[in-house]
Amino acid sequence: MREYIRSHQLRITPEQLGLLVPCFETAWAKVEKRLQRLHPEEGERGARDRLASAVVELVVSERLTDPAKIAARAIRHALADKPPSNKQH
Repeated sequence: MREYIRSHQLRITPEQLGLLVPCFETAWAKVEKRLQRLHPEEGERGARDRLASAVVELVVSERLTDPAKIAARAIRHALADKPPSNKQH
């Protein structure tokens, strides 16, 4: 998650980072293998970026604060057929 934030030069507050990292880790643990099977052309890095993008979108843009909801919704977004967004937050 931190690598994704750095590589996309996102402006994240400490409070947001406190949500992003554990939500991403929880979601990744639940969906890692399935996400890589659904989008094998993206590889692990692409799968992680897809999930990270969804987590960032939910925390930064939608301002969700419930870690369980963030992880569950990020998984649904990441498993969708659309590629990760390249929005700058």
